[in-house]
Amino acid sequence: MTVMDPLDHGVVNTGSFVYGLVRDMPVAGQLVKCAGRFGLKARIFDRAETLLREVGEAKPFLIILDFDHLENEAYKVLKEARQNADSKDVPLVGFVSQPRAAVKQEAQQSGCDRVYMKTEFNRELPDIVTRYAK
Repeated sequence: MTVMDPLDHGVVNTGSFVYGLVRDMPVAGQLVKCAGRFGLKARIFDRAETLLREVGEAKPFLIILDFDHLENEAYKVLKEARQNADSKDVPLVGFVSQPRAAVKQEAQQSGCDRVYMKTEFNRELPDIVTRYAK
């Protein structure tokens, strides 16, 4: 089923999953609330192994990675996701705070499709989610 979202971000496929490898609780809450607003489902993880195992169960349309609090786990997801047939085509988007900006380029070189600065990520989250949910 598809619906027009109330904020005119376009048509999204309802019931689809976005996965977040996120330890930052305000960001996790914002992701869950944002997904729900568009009829999507968000699942939050704090371990790479658990997230990757779940990809085979319900393939997400997007995986969000917290490079601030779960950097090592995020790199595990990048490595495994790009090698695994179930997840190699799933977009990977990360965020990092300004003091850790050097991680941004390294993460993108390691296979992350895009890494946002945290303030930009928080502001753009509805657009990010709906862009990939189509």
